[in-house]
Amino acid sequence: VESGALGVLLALSQLPHFVETRRICAALACQCVTLLCFKLMWGSCLCKLQSGCPEWNFGSAMAHHHRTTCLPKPLARPLHRWSGERRVSNVQGLMTLWAEGPLSILALSGCPWARAACCLLWCG
Repeated sequence: VESGALGVLLALSQLPHFVETRRICAALACQCVTLLCFKLMWGSCLCKLQSGCPEWNFGSAMAHHHRTTCLPKPLARPLHRWSGERRVSNVQGLMTLWAEGPLSILALSGCPWARAACCLLWCG
């Protein structure tokens, strides 16, 4: 439903109507994308916290993360070795939960620099 509404707004923003109508539809589509991203990240954080997975509960989830993601091999091997230390893995796991949880609220703010910081946290 959400993606369908986003598609309708994007289509309306491209129709040759009044300039103001196109601008409003484009702004609404931008807000829909922001809400979808927020929902995805917030839901990911909640799933990790409520899953009862011992790797997330004890902070060892990042110990094998870089080995199983779609990173180029030259990057994946050193990152996997670096995450092998328990302390580093714990810090990475905690930062993941913070970026997906409380810090994702920055996406909902109207401040451009806060939204940019949130985007960097999500993608960085």
